Amino acid sequence: MESIGCSSRMRPELMFLSSRTMGMFGVTTGLHTKRTPCGHREEDPLFVTEGEALRVPLLPDNYGDGEESPAEYVWLKGESQEIGTSEDERVHHHGGQLYFLPLVFSDSGVYRSSLLRWSCIPHGLLLLLTARTSVRPSGLPTQDFGHIPNESAETVLILNASKRDEGIYTCRCTWEHAGRIFNSSASRKLIVKDPSATYRPVIRAPLNHTSETAPPGSQVKLACSVFFGFNVQDLCVVSWLVNGSQVQDLIEEANGSADCGHSGYVEENARNTERNQVVYKATLTICKVSEKHFHTEFKCVAMNSNKWDCVFVSLKNPEMMSTHVVINLTLLGFFILALVTSKVFMIDLVLFARDVLKTCHSQEDGKAYDAFVVYQTHNTEKAEAEKICHFVAKVLPRELEQKCGYRLFILGRDDLPGEDHMELVWTRVRLSRRLMIILTPGAKGECGGSISEAYGAPTGLALHQALVHDDLKVILITMERTGQLDRLPRELQHLVRKSAPLLWKEQGCGSRRFWKHVRYLMPPGAMSSHPESIRSLLSQTDI
Repeated sequence: MESIGCSSRMRPELMFLSSRTMGMFGVTTGLHTKRTPCGHREEDPLFVTEGEALRVPLLPDNYGDGEESPAEYVWLKGESQEIGTSEDERVHHHGGQLYFLPLVFSDSGVYRSSLLRWSCIPHGLLLLLTARTSVRPSGLPTQDFGHIPNESAETVLILNASKRDEGIYTCRCTWEHAGRIFNSSASRKLIVKDPSATYRPVIRAPLNHTSETAPPGSQVKLACSVFFGFNVQDLCVVSWLVNGSQVQDLIEEANGSADCGHSGYVEENARNTERNQVVYKATLTICKVSEKHFHTEFKCVAMNSNKWDCVFVSLKNPEMMSTHVVINLTLLGFFILALVTSKVFMIDLVLFARDVLKTCHSQEDGKAYDAFVVYQTHNTEKAEAEKICHFVAKVLPRELEQKCGYRLFILGRDDLPGEDHMELVWTRVRLSRRLMIILTPGAKGECGGSISEAYGAPTGLALHQALVHDDLKVILITMERTGQLDRLPRELQHLVRKSAPLLWKEQGCGSRRFWKHVRYLMPPGAMSSHPESIRSLLSQTDI
């Protein structure tokens, strides 16, 4: 007679219920079995602990027609050691039930059971493995040998299982047989898997259409690293294609093994998990680079159940790349040199082009003068006024009219006696292609006043024409550095901020550079109008 508090033949099982990760730890009394072609049952290995009791229901008591007696069963250990039925024996059987009371280490082995009255003798197999371990704490269900309180049923429910719930869960029970009390236990390891998420393949390396340098005769490794998601369990594939062919196909065509001695390629695959990120890596080894590899297409293909992606890689000969680098650097040097030269000598180049192409310039634009010259002498120091008059009356005509052939209209020199001053300025400015203003920042008067106050009303009118009409460009010239712009009239301050004035130096290299800048700002070709044509234009303007 026996009383079982928890099964004496236990195989605990653990399962997760629903997506809310509720774990169940269960105890069952059956063995994991499979039948042979003649009805035989083959058992998985049974791992037990020395010192505990074990009851193995290898063949059920009602096997066959339910009338079998214990004498009709035969139990063997190994090939010939028969097991008896006496209760006084530590190892005995009652029909299909085999008892170990208790287990010892030497009980490990293979046990067979047969029912004699069947023509095709059905039998069961039991592989028993006994382990010598330290005595576990007594009690009910435990986790890693720690007692779980308030748990005495055959199942243990773990709600919202997490990583801290992982471990080995052991169910211990006591049971009675033939008036004796025995202990039995069974364990199951719980592993809580992290949530998984599978993404489309993301090829981290190499970048698409990249080139790797490899000298002929060297060995090169091309690594392809692909991210697939977190805790991925789905099928993921990363592989290399050589001119559209799988590396394994090339190996088979070469009738060789996957080494460098046959096909010339070796492919290695690995899966790495870091911080739950799943990364597959495929490494293609080109055993010996030759000229054909510089014209071969290498493609890394990554795919899973969501999508597939690929990148292309090519090999470059470093010697050819060196030649290309030299050519490109030479072209870049020429370009930079040409850019610097054009920047430094731009004015000289423009003036040279004007001299060469001066016959192509058309002056039929209805203008009579190349520049209208405006200057101020009142409200200035005597020395400064003399300097301005010298520049306007002698230097400008000599450099621009006599040497370059330009026609200037200079107030005080070209106006006629008795002519209306306002009308004269109005008409001459309209017939000029440039407005040349001589700045005098040191002139006396109110700072930041109007140009009419500084230069007079006619000059104010001329400046108004320059600001209103886009076709009239302004050339600013100063006798000294314009450090005090706030002393200039407001209109001139605006023009100075748009274009820096030219500083005149009477002698030296600065003088030659100054006149080059003036010629650069002047019209491309000098006016060649005769006095008759000028009078005709003036009469048309008056009308």
